[in-house]
Amino acid sequence: MFSAGPYDIVHVRSPPSSPKAPELQDLKEINLREEASGLLEVEYLSKSVPLVVGGEWPVHGVLYGPCKRPLVCLPTQLRWNSPCINVFYLVDTGAPSCELSPAAFSALSADTVPPRATRATINGVHCHVHLCARDGNHPDIPVLGADFLTMMCAVLTVNYKLSTVSLCPTMMTSQDDQQIALWQNEYFDLRDENAELKTQVLEKNEQIAQLRREVNAANKKLVKLQQIISPGLYLASK
Repeated sequence: MFSAGPYDIVHVRSPPSSPKAPELQDLKEINLREEASGLLEVEYLSKSVPLVVGGEWPVHGVLYGPCKRPLVCLPTQLRWNSPCINVFYLVDTGAPSCELSPAAFSALSADTVPPRATRATINGVHCHVHLCARDGNHPDIPVLGADFLTMMCAVLTVNYKLSTVSLCPTMMTSQDDQQIALWQNEYFDLRDENAELKTQVLEKNEQIAQLRREVNAANKKLVKLQQIISPGLYLASK
């Protein structure tokens, strides 16, 4: 079951997948939950700390299994106020876009599986993600695709001897730095505004609680007055 949406859906159709592509036999979701969690030293789909815009680089991962599948762990979030979790991504330079499995969407507190692309934040970078295609070769494996790698001008370094991988963006221009600084300022402004709103809500709730206590005390006094006045009114009527 999925819970807590709604989605921020954009009108970008998921790229068609080839029904003839053989499903990966050496990498399943159970491998991510068990062996890969040990290799990456973090539990798959566990809670993570949200990162500021731009993220932390470089990212280090592993080459998993006999086919040496490159896996990296990246904190992922659908919305700024939704859970942030550790997602293990298969780095696939041949995949056109990023994809998340149904289990990942569920862990991200999604109420429904998006029929189209939805916005997400992967390692502090805003991008689009799709649902893994059921007829694709990785229906339950999250994928870090070429769109993300291209946007970050990423460099993927593979060390087959040590069975490790690293992923990092190339040197950014001053314009990129200015844009990231702008995003970070917007993030902190939203965070501060959210904290201020929470404080205001708590103050209003306390005021409401105090008014309720005063109303209850006034009602008790009114009941006592009615008990005192009622016998006198009865005698006066006689």
